[in-house]
Amino acid sequence: MKTSESIANIAKALSGFQSEVKQPEKDGTNPHFKSKYVTLFANMGRYRKTITP
Repeated sequence: MKTSESIANIAKALSGFQSEVKQPEKDGTNPHFKSKYVTLFANMGRYRKTITP
């Protein structure tokens, strides 16, 4: 397996991605535990805007 000597490039890209993406709004409700959560649809919508060129 090939490995990189440094993770500098991927670390920089990941840091940039994390600074652009904000936490999606909790749009799902779990009535059993009376809690709210972020649905998969909300996650994909949020991240798709950032990762597509």
